[in-house]
Amino acid sequence: MLILTIAGQQPALRVRTWRKLRALGVGALRDGVYLAPDRADLRAALRSQADEIVAAGGTAQLLEVGIEDDLSYLFDRTGEYKTLTAAIKGNIVRRGRRPPSTAARKLEHLQREFDAIVRRDFFPNPSQADARRALDELRIQLERLGTPGEPHASRGRIPRLNKADYQSRVWMTRAHPWVDRLASAWLIRRFIDPAATIRWAKGSPKQAGNVLGFDFDGAAFTHVDEKVTFEVLMESFALEQDTALARIAAIVHYLDVGGFSVPESAAVEATLRGMQKRTRNDDQLLQRASDFLDDLYAGFLQATAQAESVKQRKRKP
Repeated sequence: MLILTIAGQQPALRVRTWRKLRALGVGALRDGVYLAPDRADLRAALRSQADEIVAAGGTAQLLEVGIEDDLSYLFDRTGEYKTLTAAIKGNIVRRGRRPPSTAARKLEHLQREFDAIVRRDFFPNPSQADARRALDELRIQLERLGTPGEPHASRGRIPRLNKADYQSRVWMTRAHPWVDRLASAWLIRRFIDPAATIRWAKGSPKQAGNVLGFDFDGAAFTHVDEKVTFEVLMESFALEQDTALARIAAIVHYLDVGGFSVPESAAVEATLRGMQKRTRNDDQLLQRASDFLDDLYAGFLQATAQAESVKQRKRKP
């Protein structure tokens, strides 16, 4: 607890003190009485503030107190997060709305605001996660602006298809693939058309003849409503009941268009970014990504089996 008084008329010192205390995230019991959680960094910062007040002729006491009442409401940042989240959503990048450089600067500014709130948020609640998710969506949308040829989502029903009609086909997508195209190509070869030939089109591809396109405007398989191409392929060929594939789909969706994050997203993104940086050839990149996705799928299958085994043991008397 910090108890202070500022001597005389010193408006500049009062404003400076208020700004520093606000930046630290302390809670105000009343004018001149402030609380903060018992942390070494906060104690040091408040001690420095107390010394400044005393040097200016005021008084300051820094006390360690035990409080049984729940005063977490003094540190509630929900309103700050909601204001920030609204600002973030108001700046979600859409094609043609603003130059990417302007959007990037705005993203940096919003990220700094978010980080500042997090530093003084001692009792996080779901509003922090909401703001973080909105920032992630803005970041992903900005990345998509810098990637030419990203497909627009179409509207409509996704028909069920027979895998037997899609064997030993040529499948084409855009060159320099990222997560949705890499995962979709893996899904095609692993679960739909094991003998598939994958072609990488430079520029703006167009579907023609017997070639099956995926993940570009006009392709046979691309974004539909809120689903990315990987999810559309899963639903088209009745694969959505595979729980391990569903977990991969959640990661692909988040890394491609944003939305709800999943715990493995950051690690998968870092791994694929590393592959991109170290692999120049798209075929080699797909091979490396496919090996990784095979391992990820096997791991998710094992986790599902273990969870089911635990459930069955709990059911036994």
